[in-house]
Amino acid sequence: DYQLERNDIVHININDLNSNHLNEIKEINYFRNEKNLLWETSLYRIFYLYEAAKYININRFIHFDCDVVIYKSFDELTNQFDRGKINITPLNELFLNFSYSFFDNMQYLELVCVEILKILKNSTFYENKYYKGKKLNEMILMNIAYIKNPEFFKLLEVLPGSDNDVIFDPGSYGQYIGGTHNKRFSKNFINIDHYVGREILKDGFKVSFENKKPFINHSKQIFELANLHVHSKNLHKYV
Repeated sequence: DYQLERNDIVHININDLNSNHLNEIKEINYFRNEKNLLWETSLYRIFYLYEAAKYININRFIHFDCDVVIYKSFDELTNQFDRGKINITPLNELFLNFSYSFFDNMQYLELVCVEILKILKNSTFYENKYYKGKKLNEMILMNIAYIKNPEFFKLLEVLPGSDNDVIFDPGSYGQYIGGTHNKRFSKNFINIDHYVGREILKDGFKVSFENKKPFINHSKQIFELANLHVHSKNLHKYV
């Protein structure tokens, strides 16, 4: 919501965006008792992405969290995506996150917004069904939308061993090489709740760097990482 003027970017002030969907999600005010504003802004982000795309009249875009370093251009990744879908990184069975995403269907993105509104209007049911009664965050909301509408989505490859020689970091590789945010001596952190964490424990592979670009040597095959989600926020180390 700040005013920003730069010649090389289009700046959209969120106060200039307005829609019935935005009004509805704000009226629901799902995180009204939550002190950490991150949960609310992360949820609103999904709605603002759709409204911003409409505002500047684009039909496809890449989106990722601001603690992500990108190593592959879009042109090098086109064969990883399903055109006409929401392509997004899965963290585990519960969470889809914005470590890397490519949206190629604004109708599907709007329908996801509508689906999330439906879920939050019956939030207790979904909290109990999917999250042991806990508050739903934007990652699990995206995943519930995927479970209910799998045809909208393509889950990007995050594990080595597939036919693809490029994989995406949903957050786990960045945590392993750089540690977690505000935790000292957390390098080599492995979260067994993550797909990647379990695979690292099982197969023992590591992230290596060559020419300042990350890769994994797994079963005598090289897999390049398209991105690193640097949870420690020390992005300068990996540029």
